[in-house]
Amino acid sequence: MREVVVALIKRTPVGRAKRGTFRQTRPDDLGAAVIKGLLQEAKQLDPVRIDDVIMGCAMPEGEQGMNVARIGLFLAGITIAGQSIVLDYLMGILILVEGQYFEGDNIELGDKPWKGTVESVGLRRTIVRDVDGTHRFMSMFYCEVDPVDHILRWTRAGHDPAFLYDPLAETFDELAGPGMPLPLGVLEETRYEESVRAVAAGQIIVIGTDGIWETRNAQGEYFGKNRLLTLVGKYARQAPHAIVSSVLEELNAFRGELPVEDDATLVVVERLES
Repeated sequence: MREVVVALIKRTPVGRAKRGTFRQTRPDDLGAAVIKGLLQEAKQLDPVRIDDVIMGCAMPEGEQGMNVARIGLFLAGITIAGQSIVLDYLMGILILVEGQYFEGDNIELGDKPWKGTVESVGLRRTIVRDVDGTHRFMSMFYCEVDPVDHILRWTRAGHDPAFLYDPLAETFDELAGPGMPLPLGVLEETRYEESVRAVAAGQIIVIGTDGIWETRNAQGEYFGKNRLLTLVGKYARQAPHAIVSSVLEELNAFRGELPVEDDATLVVVERLES
């Protein structure tokens, strides 16, 4: 394997809501739909060239019989063995084509690895060594705040973007950066690119985990990012720690009596006047 290229992305619904269209859909059928979608857009990729397919999943359980990758491949019309690997945090499908891994198509894309901030942090190789052979990985949003020049520097490793809220304009900017780099611990040589932007006095940085917006209520509705951002705007005049408390109280009220399914971590940082 020479390098990994994220060339094309297809996704299914995040979950199967109790009243949702996909509530009766088998997981291997959803996997097959993604593979078919990738191949339909990968016009220059002959399926005969595919050597292997690795499908990441939180836990291959349920009616597909602990073999979601192999069944999904057959349903998609690919007659190779395939693998089903339990990969915490890494949810995706990697297609191995003639000795190189690609996630999807558009093979001309991305001939250079990511590089930047995470490399300087010294986390990458350490985490790869720690999790080697465990099939466990870690997503991360890493952000540095320069209090002198009022500059943000950040990079992502498989984590959702943060947001920058401007209370004067009442707008949110997504702190995403280029591409969607792999989580830490997947490949030792993965590199991550740094993004930079200025932050003005009064602006608020919001970083959260998917346990917030993927929380569901008794009706099967998701809390969602839009609701989170609306609440941040609503409580923006409060101190950062109070914003966190107010949002998490709203989250708990939304969930009601249902059990907590995932951690809900929220970080709020405000740039004060110099």
